[in-house]
Amino acid sequence: MKLRRLIAALPITMILACGQSGQHDHHDEAAAGGKATSDSIYNIVMEDHNVAMAKLGQLKKYQDLCAKEVDSITTVLAKKKDPALAARKEMLESLKTSLKQAEDDMDHWMTGFEPDSAGTTEESKLKYYNAEKDKVGSIKDNMLALLSRADTTFKK
Repeated sequence: MKLRRLIAALPITMILACGQSGQHDHHDEAAAGGKATSDSIYNIVMEDHNVAMAKLGQLKKYQDLCAKEVDSITTVLAKKKDPALAARKEMLESLKTSLKQAEDDMDHWMTGFEPDSAGTTEESKLKYYNAEKDKVGSIKDNMLALLSRADTTFKK
């Protein structure tokens, strides 16, 4: 019985372990000021892209939650004034707008990302990929910060 449980848990453990191993090696190399190759910078770009893409569903979920709560608050405010509810409504509308902007920023970046336009020399590739790394890294960081804010807002 224990052996069956162990065997059943093994694939899950391996998947989780593989997803964590060496995840930030490329970031560490670039941050250390080492001579990064265009391939290593490209890999950082793709890692940040993948992190951000994985969060798009959560962005949309929180946009929906904001919209639903705003609708509920609007109904209550139509019947009576409540400064605390009015403030929460305003905060939720702002959060929803920011979440939508983060989603749009990611869509815009993906539309504009053209690895083939990086050129053929190592120097041109480094220049292009470093610029893209900064862009997508900023988008990813903003998404993660907004999701943290949304987590706190909707914490039960």
